Order: sequence, then structure tokens, then C-alpha cells
Amino acid sequence: PMKQFARDALRRLSGKGPRQPASHYVRAILHGSRMVAADVGGAEGIPAHWRVFDGSVFFYIFEPHPQSLARLQSNYKSGPHPELYCVLGDALSGTGGPRTFYRTNEPTGSSILEPNKAVIGPYAADSYFFPCSESTIETRRLEEVLSEHREPALDLIKLDIQGAELEVLRGLGEGRLNSLLLVEAEVGLHGAYVGQGTFGEIDKLLRDHGMDCYDVRVARTYLRRNGRIDGYHSEVFDVFSNSPTLSARAWEFDVVYLRSLDKVVATRDPATIRKSIVAYCGYNFFAEGFELADRAEKPNLLSGVEAQDIRQIIVDWHRDLSRRPFDAPRPFFNWVRRALARSHWGQQSRWSQYLWTEYPNS
Repeated sequence: PMKQFARDALRRLSGKGPRQPASHYVRAILHGSRMVAADVGGAEGIPAHWRVFDGSVFFYIFEPHPQSLARLQSNYKSGPHPELYCVLGDALSGTGGPRTFYRTNEPTGSSILEPNKAVIGPYAADSYFFPCSESTIETRRLEEVLSEHREPALDLIKLDIQGAELEVLRGLGEGRLNSLLLVEAEVGLHGAYVGQGTFGEIDKLLRDHGMDCYDVRVARTYLRRNGRIDGYHSEVFDVFSNSPTLSARAWEFDVVYLRSLDKVVATRDPATIRKSIVAYCGYNFFAEGFELADRAEKPNLLSGVEAQDIRQIIVDWHRDLSRRPFDAPRPFFNWVRRALARSHWGQQSRWSQYLWTEYPNS
């Protein structure tokens, strides 16, 4: 395995031509079309796998927590592309108006939905959620905010807002839901927040609006013993923390939905086709992006020259990405783990389509 790893690394590093940032390829595919994204619940800024869109896509970032909001506004104002970021402190809901806000002990657990201690208790540390204070805040529908900013459509959205994902999606309105190209959302499986949307409800909403599920990433957690996440590992079974011999319960999904290829072609809009190709390739669905360029050429939605140019850009983008072995977070350790992936010791970290996750997640 180590010899093969070394050969693969050398082969990928020996590719011809300078390596380009992803924004180079995104701008080339968009060819002047404006693409808009929303990160709802972005306390730490856009996630690592969304940096592929940095420098070429316009972002709305929503973060109602005052300290996090101020930090984000400062970071993006002093960043390389301040003109592409609009950081807003609006709290979003499906209805708008006053709502009870549950501020948990750790801000990342806070929500407009009440934490369900009966569900959370056995699997999560009380110190993360509790003590939990309540206050009344004013909320807005996403449709209202976008209209205020004269934004007729939204192309990409990522939601991580502790159970309120479904209602905020509904608050986007029918028109914008029908033109949305990509959704990434966190979906709880066991009702950790009272009244949160289920996977089935989110799946139905998005499929009813022309989208298909392309990825489900599972986050898992262990049953605690004496308040410790590794309590059973160390106290009862005498194995190392997160040993694969003890299964972890599936706790939540991160789901990725994209507008289906047929629905994109049916719009007969070259700009929508180009933006959809970017959305697919941004999540490493390069094959689907290439297929979409093929399908758009046959009814002459893209000219033969345009389609061929886009196909070449997709191939170049993928080739550039595939020969970047040290671009992943914690590169040395991750590549060692990949080389040892078939062994018992390779169980700690794994590649999950477009980012690294810690075992037992996938």
C-alpha cells in the first residue's frame, strides 16, 4: 500500500501546467452569470468545502449571535473579496415575527426550537445544552430578506440551525424554491429539538420542487456512561475511544440535494445550466457536471463550442484537484491514514466525498 501510495502521489504531482484556484474554473464556467449563495447559521464562516466558491459566488451569511456576527463582519471586510460577502444579523424562521430563542450553554446549540432533554440526555453532554436561557427575538422569513436586498433568486443554500432547517426552507417561498439549485442541510433523526423537521419532510419538500438527493453524510454518537462519551469503551469493554467494535448511533444527517439534470435542462436557460454545472462540480460531482454539458448541447441550449469549452474546463478542474495531495486539512496525518485505510489503525479519519470526517462519522 505504501509503494502504491507513493506512485499515485508522484503521478498526480507530475501533471502539466500551473495549478489554479477553484475560482478560476468557476468563473470560466459561469461566463459572467451571477451566482448567489446563502449560509444560514455560519458562526465560523463558510465551511471548508464551500471555499471552492470563494472569489466567484456572492454570499449572504446569516448569524444572529452578536459576538459571532461582529467577528464575521470584520473577517470578511478585511478579506480578499469583501464585495462578495453580505453578513447579516437577521434571525430566520418560517413565519417571521417574534419567537422564543433558546440560548444553550454552547452558542452553537442555540435555536428557535426548544432542546429536548429527554432525547439529548443519554447521548450528549448536559454542559453543551444546559443551562439554557430563554428570550424573545424578532425573526424574518428568508424570502423577505432576499426581496429587501433585491435578490430575485437564490442558487445555493447551506443550513445548520439546530432543527429549524425545514421551516427556514419553507420561508424561502415557492418561487425561489423552484429555482434553487443546491441545498445542504443538517437533519436530526431523533427529535433533539422539539418540533424539528424530519428527514422525510425535508426530502418531500425538496423533491416536490425538482431536486434529487445526491449525498447523505451520517454523524454518529455513542451512548454515554457516567457522563462520558467513551464511558462504555473504557469502563466496561476495555477498548480504546471510538473503537470500531462498539457501534455509534446515527444521530443526524448532512444531506445534499441538487436540481435534477432533467429539470435543469427543462429550464432552457443557459445561465441556469452553467450555474448548475458549478454546483455539481463544487461538490465533486464532476461526472454529472460533464453530463449536463452534454445534455445542454443536444437541444442547442449551449452551442457546440460552448459545451466543448465547458467540458474541457471540467476536466482541467478535476485534474488540478486530483493532483493536490496536500491541500486537505491536516495533510500529513490524513494521507498516512489513507495509506493505512485497510488496516485496523486506519479507522480514525476518512474521506467523505468532499471533506474529511472523524470516525465513526461517514
